[in-house]
Amino acid sequence: MARTSTAPANLTALLPPAQWLEARDVRPLHARQRFDSRRLFAIDELDGLLARAASLYDDVRSPMKNQHDVSLMKVVMRNGEPWTGKLGKVNETVPLATLKQGFNKGFTLLLNGLQARVPSIDALCQEVESFTRGRTNANLYLTPNSAQGFETHYDWFDGIVLQLSGSKTWRLWAPLEASRLPTTDMKAKPSAATLAALPAPSTIRLGEGDVLYVPRGFPHEALTPADATQSMHVTIGLLGGSRLTYEVLLHATLRRDFAEGSGVRLMHAAIRAAAASPQAEAVRRSLPLPPLSTLHGDEASGAAALQCEEAETRPEDSLRMSDEEVASVHRSLLVALSPLDAELAGATSEQLASLACEWAATARAALSLSRAPSDHHILSAEACTPFGRRRSARNSPPDWSDVRDAALGDVRAALGVALREEASLLAAARVVRKRHLVWHATAN
Repeated sequence: MARTSTAPANLTALLPPAQWLEARDVRPLHARQRFDSRRLFAIDELDGLLARAASLYDDVRSPMKNQHDVSLMKVVMRNGEPWTGKLGKVNETVPLATLKQGFNKGFTLLLNGLQARVPSIDALCQEVESFTRGRTNANLYLTPNSAQGFETHYDWFDGIVLQLSGSKTWRLWAPLEASRLPTTDMKAKPSAATLAALPAPSTIRLGEGDVLYVPRGFPHEALTPADATQSMHVTIGLLGGSRLTYEVLLHATLRRDFAEGSGVRLMHAAIRAAAASPQAEAVRRSLPLPPLSTLHGDEASGAAALQCEEAETRPEDSLRMSDEEVASVHRSLLVALSPLDAELAGATSEQLASLACEWAATARAALSLSRAPSDHHILSAEACTPFGRRRSARNSPPDWSDVRDAALGDVRAALGVALREEASLLAAARVVRKRHLVWHATAN
């Protein structure tokens, strides 16, 4: 049966707008009874969804893959530290009966990509995307009584938690000095000793219809309390948040105003390295962007304006900001750049390479990779060998003052580049999402 009015209208229906904009990047925010959980996704729909769900990682319809599409996990102790243990082998097909057995043994069921499986969740994600201008995903968590699926950790993206059924208790710590406003390669599990040295965490209990905003970089854990039968929630990840920052404007300026080459790649890497320092928190802050949904009026939502069905965007739809709003971004960018001045002003190519390689090693270690991810903001392992450093140093990067002046000289143009890039990624993601929604709608 088709649903009607399946989801909250947009992010403003989930969280009070003024409070959320004030809390973003800064502190968690709890709002009670913000939506009708059964109209969004009811717990009695879960068995049917799991029975017909397909993998999101194949180009043809195929069964869900363990630890990709769906996982069973619980916190276990290893060498005196809590860790997330996972049940079963990677990529094996997990029957519904196995999922139920794991749940009955205390495992949390995690279903990834709910926005590509359930139309009401897709509609909600599109509205949130129109408000934030960035991509989202949605993962579902079903946890039994007195159980915890994940160890304490922090994420590189903001999360909006919607409690669909039952109750869950969250504990949230203030961010570590080294992980404030992390980028995509900064995800880690603080040790028990590290957490013990932090101020006492805040405790928040969510009931059905409650919403919790968890900023990126805030260590957190969640468990189903003893007096609750079970808990089901969905977390909407704001994946575009760490891309639409003041730092991103610098990278957009490099791409717009300077010829691509190894010198420019070195400057990208040096900016990423300098921006990751605790002193440069301001440069990682989210941009104060007006939502697309308000820019296009009530009759045309931001989702429609992005023309996502065709995976293409119009440049004029990516940036509609008043002169006052652009001037505000300019003033904030001027303040944010001051800590980078100390790191980058007057630095030689050799010094920039040393800074960037030190950061690349940290990023690879955090990701447990021998090579850096496919991100031109991070130097590869080969580029950080003695030969690679000498080669990078021979290709002089742009002078920092030139990059800085270019970013400040035309903030509107840099914003346009950054927003169009994110809009293009969002459009492509929605095309894939649409295909999977069709698969799930036509499944027997």
